[in-house]
Amino acid sequence: MNKSTLFISIFFLSITILIGQNLTFEEPEISAGAEAAFLLQKALNSGNAENLIFSGNGGGDKTTTESIIASITPIYGVDFDTDASTSGSYHTPPDPSGAAGPSHLVAVNNTCIRWSDKNGSGVTLMRLGKNSTTIAGSFFQPLSPVNALFDPKVIYDQYFDRFVVVALERQDVAAGDPVNGSRILVAVSSSSDPNSPWYFTQINSNISISGSATWADYPGFAVNPDGILITTNQYTYGASGSYKGSRLWVIEKGVGTGGFYDGGTAIVVHLYDPTTSAGASSLTIQPAHMFGPPPPGVLGYLVGYSGLTSAGNEFISAIEFTGTYTAPTFTNTYVPLGNVDNTSVSMPDAPQNGTSNLIDTGDRRALRAVWNNSFLYNTMTLLPGSGPDNGQATAHWVQCAAPGGTIGYFDQGNCGGEWMAVGTYTFYPSIAVNLNNEVVIGFAASASSTFCGAYYEGRLPVDPPGITPYFGALQAGLDYYHRTFGGGRNRWGDYSSVSVDPSDGISFWLFNEFAMARGTTISGEDGRWATAFGKLVDPPFPVELTSFTGEFENGKVALRWTTATETNNKGFEIERASSRLVGTTPRQGWEKIGFVEGAGNSVNTKEYSFVDKSADISRKYSYRLKQIDFNGAYEYSPTIEIEMSPPAAFELAQNYPNPFSKSSDGNSTTTIKYSIPFNSTDSGFRGNDAVNVTLKIYDILGREVATLVNGVQTPGRHSVTFEGSGLSSGIYYYRLQAGAFSETKKMAVLK
Repeated sequence: MNKSTLFISIFFLSITILIGQNLTFEEPEISAGAEAAFLLQKALNSGNAENLIFSGNGGGDKTTTESIIASITPIYGVDFDTDASTSGSYHTPPDPSGAAGPSHLVAVNNTCIRWSDKNGSGVTLMRLGKNSTTIAGSFFQPLSPVNALFDPKVIYDQYFDRFVVVALERQDVAAGDPVNGSRILVAVSSSSDPNSPWYFTQINSNISISGSATWADYPGFAVNPDGILITTNQYTYGASGSYKGSRLWVIEKGVGTGGFYDGGTAIVVHLYDPTTSAGASSLTIQPAHMFGPPPPGVLGYLVGYSGLTSAGNEFISAIEFTGTYTAPTFTNTYVPLGNVDNTSVSMPDAPQNGTSNLIDTGDRRALRAVWNNSFLYNTMTLLPGSGPDNGQATAHWVQCAAPGGTIGYFDQGNCGGEWMAVGTYTFYPSIAVNLNNEVVIGFAASASSTFCGAYYEGRLPVDPPGITPYFGALQAGLDYYHRTFGGGRNRWGDYSSVSVDPSDGISFWLFNEFAMARGTTISGEDGRWATAFGKLVDPPFPVELTSFTGEFENGKVALRWTTATETNNKGFEIERASSRLVGTTPRQGWEKIGFVEGAGNSVNTKEYSFVDKSADISRKYSYRLKQIDFNGAYEYSPTIEIEMSPPAAFELAQNYPNPFSKSSDGNSTTTIKYSIPFNSTDSGFRGNDAVNVTLKIYDILGREVATLVNGVQTPGRHSVTFEGSGLSSGIYYYRLQAGAFSETKKMAVLK
């Protein structure tokens, strides 16, 4: 059974499961930032904060850090000591979040905000909120913060060229505060330059759920064309509050109407309970950061995971947010992933070199979601039950088709990190997707032979399903890390960041933390963290290969490939391998059979072809491209196989791509392949082997919408390109009739 068939089967099975059996999921932990803020505020209110207050020895250890050679040149940000120097207290974990604008980088951690130009110069660094009893004034000072802030995040709103920042504040009687209270603090820059004025607003997130007062934790953060979407987990007050569910808050931008983005004070805020409204499980949900115009009527997408399981299979909850802000509709789809997570076991902590202290890898909640080019992407940490990542916390990504309407499974995979060290744990992943549908996932990683650091993996849309073949380090860890802030858990930051550079829509900026040299002992613990930005230029590969195909045609093999952009591309060597036996030994290795000159530097689509005239019908061939730069560097393409012998049976293949959508030239195309065999085992074609063939397209109601083939065809492998730009979005069927043979398959059209 092929992969697409497997997951279609699981999908229909899941309908029965969901009707007859409840799904189970993992209740989210209180975030590390909220726990740290509570413990710090309790110490400050009780007068027992001597060991937490900054006492003058700081500044960081940049000499050691900058000597490290990584695959990216890092731009270093706030670290453990400079954070204390700025905020007045030592804090862990940092909860790193960063975003790139056209000319600037903005980063936040639990106590500070920092921005600079893209070379790391022109730095502005300030406290995020009120973080000690002795120091006043901060970035959020216009909103009069009364306690330490936590779980900050920053994103770049490419629709209106602004940076947007969110942070949470909690007052709790159990920590010695006079009242219970919860606020969501939000700021937006007035332009793409963070040195321009900022506008501020706040949301009262102290809300009652099932008769209990609750506070907001762990914000999800995204934008659509006209709104800011913030999701929260809601907990009851007290030292160990209970989870009461998730909520969605929407701030209308109000551009041109005197609203928030115009610096107005009369903003419009909407509060929703999406999981209840959609009849879905009450999970931690992440709003998808949207790029480009959404499908008609769609306001956004929300994604949850939290180990959602039924009958041994895992699912994500994908909620489509449609309608209007005053009359919304939330529609849930449980998208099947198969058996990818051993949810019977709690998420294990990660080992690290030099110590028996393990690093907390968090839980199974959804961590980051993006919608781009009609696809919905999200990340989480899970625990594989088999394979090279068996028993290890592992960063995982999922891609769904989300054209508006039904959300469907498309692809998924692990970022296992085994390329850096055997037994590597990867956790707290983030994801971004550029204009060319290239994907980069950033994450933390640690193993018994390495220190905890910041890494990435990436993939092209033409890569085989489920793999991320490109990888590297933002910044490797420099030492082991141990900081529990009195709570018992050696917490790492609760998330990481990767964003697309809005100046080109192609490059990526990673932002994450890593373990720096130990020092500054507090209560017997001396771990220290640091943060860094890093840029992947035309990531992470100079030539973007968007397709590579081959066809056996009249005794020859015709290879065709396309690039979206090229940088320093000298050309392509064509390499071939054969599976024919030589004596009793399979032929080994690859041989160069040709060279095609590249375009050098190009930002436009380029099409290439090569014909292998020496192909032998008795063999099965594999082909690959060796793309060579002018400086001698090279990359290999994915391998394709060409079956030379005539087909043994009728076959109708799944169209590719599927779903398919409008391309850059305005067309909407997909390729359908099929095979016609000989009538006997005798070699050679005979006239009675030819059959009458029809290939037709039907809509979901069974109405014929196109005829692609209608006539007599000889045995062999055939392909047809279908141009469907005139079709509406939705599900269609294509049927092959060849003599007595008939087969129908389904395809999807996106607009």
